[in-house]
Amino acid sequence: MKDMETTAAIYLRKSTEDDGKSVVAQERQLRTKAEQLGIDIIAVYREDDGTSASSVTNHNRPQFDRCLADYKAGIFTIIMVWDIDRWSRKGAAEVGLLLDLLAQHNGRLVDMTMDTQLTGLENARIPLLMKAEIARTEVVNSQ
Repeated sequence: MKDMETTAAIYLRKSTEDDGKSVVAQERQLRTKAEQLGIDIIAVYREDDGTSASSVTNHNRPQFDRCLADYKAGIFTIIMVWDIDRWSRKGAAEVGLLLDLLAQHNGRLVDMTMDTQLTGLENARIPLLMKAEIARTEVVNSQ
């Protein structure tokens, strides 16, 4: 049986064809990071290419919904994303909900630049929320 403290899911999303963040590259880098951190990947949630995570387009994200439901069900304790803007480009509102959920369930978020186990979830909130707002602003300003 796997140690629940090290079980993780990877959430992958690529919003456009030319943004340079292919889900293959994201997954490869996250799997390497997981191996370095001793994390066991037990699930991968991959949205179809072109699936937006912004409030401007408001696409359905079935893999996002599955990932959240499985996390809440206790299937894994760590969510891994390449960058927080792959999780959401809706800003602090949606990322704040994720951070609150992680805090309620003693969970962990890992991306290519941050691990909330190392920084502490509370210490990670401000930088993650700032990155989330920057991603939201990029979407709004590109309209």
